[in-house]
Amino acid sequence: MKLRTTTPVSKSLRTRFVLVAATIIFAVAAPIQISQSVSADKYDDQIAALQQAIDAAQSQATQMAAQAQTLQTAVAQIQSQVTIIQSQID
Repeated sequence: MKLRTTTPVSKSLRTRFVLVAATIIFAVAAPIQISQSVSADKYDDQIAALQQAIDAAQSQATQMAAQAQTLQTAVAQIQSQVTIIQSQID
């Protein structure tokens, strides 16, 4: 009686195909990934410049909001004075 081994001697066609396909994918993907990281530096510089512009605009908006609040307070004081004077006239 012949005994068969429990480990397969040769790989199936499907397994070989998967291994070959994976090797091809890795061979193509590796150079693409390397080239993309090099060209990203240009975009990083653009993003940094835009972030600085956003920060400057935000700072200016904060200053203008404070100025608007000051002017609103002045308008309210003048309106109060107008009301007092109007009541004295009437």
